[in-house]
Amino acid sequence: MQVIFPFENQSRCTILDARQFFKIEVPMEKWRDKEPMEDLYFDIATKLHFGIDTVSLLGVTALTTGARAMIVYDPVHEASGILEKAVTSLSDAGVSPLLFNEASPFTTSRAAEKGIELAAKGQIQTVIGLGGTTVLSCARAIAGFTGTHEHLDPVFGKNEIEVKPVQFIGLPTSLRDPFLLTPRTLLVDARNRFSRIVTMKDFSAHTVIVDPVLSSQLSSVMVKSIGADLLVQNIEGFISTPSNFITQSLFLRSLDMIVELLGQPVDEPVSMETVTRVCQAGLLSSLGFSMGRLGLASAVAFAVKGLHQIPSSSVSALMLPHVLEYARTACLDKLLRIGPIINPEVRRMGASQAAETVIESFRILLGKLDLPMRLSLYGIEPRQLPLIARTAADIGVNGYLPVPLSTDEILSILKTTL
Repeated sequence: MQVIFPFENQSRCTILDARQFFKIEVPMEKWRDKEPMEDLYFDIATKLHFGIDTVSLLGVTALTTGARAMIVYDPVHEASGILEKAVTSLSDAGVSPLLFNEASPFTTSRAAEKGIELAAKGQIQTVIGLGGTTVLSCARAIAGFTGTHEHLDPVFGKNEIEVKPVQFIGLPTSLRDPFLLTPRTLLVDARNRFSRIVTMKDFSAHTVIVDPVLSSQLSSVMVKSIGADLLVQNIEGFISTPSNFITQSLFLRSLDMIVELLGQPVDEPVSMETVTRVCQAGLLSSLGFSMGRLGLASAVAFAVKGLHQIPSSSVSALMLPHVLEYARTACLDKLLRIGPIINPEVRRMGASQAAETVIESFRILLGKLDLPMRLSLYGIEPRQLPLIARTAADIGVNGYLPVPLSTDEILSILKTTL
């Protein structure tokens, strides 16, 4: 796979890693004495397939990872025909998978435990995840913990867990997944519905297949909502402390693509061209999150999703203005670097005016999407905010913010969203 990012009006230098995974053009100024390049180690062990009908590669891929396979999928894909595509590819290769349909967008750790039990009894060699972020997270947990954990309660609250994983193949169906190429997975604790990002040491997907056809049945409303969510995630990843010049290039390119798409009408039915472009932007973002991290909006969105079963993409969009206001104080330089993507005029402005213009331009873009922009519109009440704030503070992203936020500070922000 080759990824090339142009930089306007700048000389270029090409970085090509040892296994030729990536070819990335970066500004030569990074090599000048006045700005030494930061230390970097970049290793993605996962094989990536992107393109129309690449789901057909699933069968031959499973033969290389282990033919005793289990598909963890969202039940909605039984009627959509998406599950059939995956099963057909496996059958054509002589693989008869076990089917596990107890994962859903609002599933908890108990579903993962059932999957772990089934995988252990069936001596599963390959777990295949088919679905959105939560379903793939459940599938990753099954693949990661099958060899070491029957019960997942003990993993919550730990920074990193030793695992002996079976092979994992991911097939995303919701255009983006920030955990896709990482050892991290999102789980909802069944005891209290608190969301947590859990890290499995040395875990990685064997293969990820991004086939836009698997996302082609999403409505225009869903595409706009997911696009806004991806926009927020790119900004969060860009300003996160682990991000570097490679991941920042990935996030900026993905952000540029999403801003362009959201600035245009999304008609019904959604064209394959639009779905493909969003999938491309989502994959670039996933590559960025191999080192970058999520932030405040995603933490709140995942907390609300776990506690109140409200889609995270809806909540993250309404949090964007607050993320930008936070960035103005915590990392103004990075906010200004994002600026020209949303409004080229900021190049000719002073820092204060540019920051205000960037934030207002993003507000205008979100307004055009006609998405609910208050938590109260989703039925969230003031009495529920303290628990949301506490869950968001503990979810596993606070340590990667430019300036960490206390539970009280998150609560103060949430009060302004009602």
